[in-house]
Amino acid sequence: MRVEKEHGLQATYTDGIDPAFNGISDQPSWQSQVGETHTFGTDKVNDFKASLLWYSAFFVMQNQAAANAAFPSMRLRHPRFW
Repeated sequence: MRVEKEHGLQATYTDGIDPAFNGISDQPSWQSQVGETHTFGTDKVNDFKASLLWYSAFFVMQNQAAANAAFPSMRLRHPRFW
């Protein structure tokens, strides 16, 4: 049996003009695997493996307040938060 969990924060976008618009993403994931091997006599083998994988990526502005200050008349937010 094997289980792995990862939780990382990644720089998604780096704006070349204004760092207020840099984007980051939180990318948690986990995976697991279980295996079983059974032998039948001296010349037969049965090998079973089952696995699960989950991954998510959520993208946001690195500095939401600075992005809003650069364009105060626009809402620069992810649609999920409107």
